[in-house]
Amino acid sequence: MERQKKIRQLRLQLQADQLRYEDERNKNRLDFLAASREAAIYEKNYTRARENFLLAGQNLRLSEEQFLEGRLRISDLNLANFNYQQEKNNYLNTAYHYISSMLNMERLGRY
Repeated sequence: MERQKKIRQLRLQLQADQLRYEDERNKNRLDFLAASREAAIYEKNYTRARENFLLAGQNLRLSEEQFLEGRLRISDLNLANFNYQQEKNNYLNTAYHYISSMLNMERLGRY
């Protein structure tokens, strides 16, 4: 009797452990899928921010040329420089978020 009771307890404990394991595995899958979606969004944002940054750099170079030729006021050159700095900041922030999301996805993929 005592032995049967112990066997039943161990089977129930095994079943509970298996259910906990499956629950944890499912949670990890959900976390990985969420991280994967987030990384895809940040990848698109990164691509767009990079394009904007490159365009702002071209715009700044053109503004500098126009200023040197006397066809642009200093305030317009400063505005182009300000826009370039804003796009650079946006690009770097977006790159950081993209890299962070990829690292998070890689970390979650190990489990």
